[in-house]
Amino acid sequence: MRSYHAAHRPAKTWSISRSWPLNGFGLRDDVLQKLYHDNALSVFQKAQDNAV
Repeated sequence: MRSYHAAHRPAKTWSISRSWPLNGFGLRDDVLQKLYHDNALSVFQKAQDNAV
């Protein structure tokens, strides 16, 4: 499982408005793949199909 620790993020990406960054939530790689990559491909494909 991928680990996204705060120490791996550059300081300039921190937001003062949040006390902790939200990301992977400890989800398995296959779940993250579906949520982010596969869903994005689906959205872009639908947009391309509907483009005039």
